[in-house]
Amino acid sequence: MAVILIVEDDVFIREVAEMMIQDWGHQTLAAYDLDEALTILRFSQHIDALFTDIYLKDLVHGGCDIEGAHFLRKPYTQHQLQNSIGELLAA
Repeated sequence: MAVILIVEDDVFIREVAEMMIQDWGHQTLAAYDLDEALTILRFSQHIDALFTDIYLKDLVHGGCDIEGAHFLRKPYTQHQLQNSIGELLAA
């Protein structure tokens, strides 16, 4: 079981992603914005993966050029999300 932090400002998308990831046996932590995500990161002991919307108001696209990042374009299917999470956790 992995711990995945989901950062998404769209409530519907965040809740659906959270439910799907939990259905696959993973634990999720959810944040609405960058500030909330940073607070979770400060107080969480362990996070295996970060699943985030790269167009959050406080986060610019160019700032997401992170080694090992996997990008999933919206709208995505449940199968695409599951494959992307699996690839990310296997890396």
